[in-house]
Amino acid sequence: EAVEQCLSEIKTLQAAGDFRRALVKADNGHASYPDEARLRELRATLWACLLEARARDVAALGSLLIQAKAAVRTPELKALLGRTNSTAGSYAGDSDIQAIASKITVAINAKLLLNAAKRRRLLIRYAAIFILAIGVGFVAFRIWLNRVPTIPTPCVQIHKLGRPSGGERG
Repeated sequence: EAVEQCLSEIKTLQAAGDFRRALVKADNGHASYPDEARLRELRATLWACLLEARARDVAALGSLLIQAKAAVRTPELKALLGRTNSTAGSYAGDSDIQAIASKITVAINAKLLLNAAKRRRLLIRYAAIFILAIGVGFVAFRIWLNRVPTIPTPCVQIHKLGRPSGGERG
């Protein structure tokens, strides 16, 4: 009955995709019941599943590396970094997978720093243009305030009245 319970727990973990914990449980069960053929077979199956999952994850990381080299936009880079960390997180002791994940992380972080520097330069340019526009506006306003008031000239000219000549008075 203990073997049946152990097999049931292992199969539940396997069905959930938790091959590592299932393999640990199978190893413990095999240590307790070395003659149990079902445990040996299940251990072999779990090892094959783990190796297959690792191969898929190595291929996925290779694809992520290619995508990271091609990506430019910050949100896309951050999403790739999250997927990289998620995939590599379950292989903490695997130096091959950690090396690929490290290459991806370095490539992404370099691009994120470059994007941040570009944003800072653009912000500085816009701020400089804004400050220049305010300065020009201020100078124009000061000139307008200090202008010399002019006397408006009427549209109609005032003519001198001529003096009557000689004896004409009137």
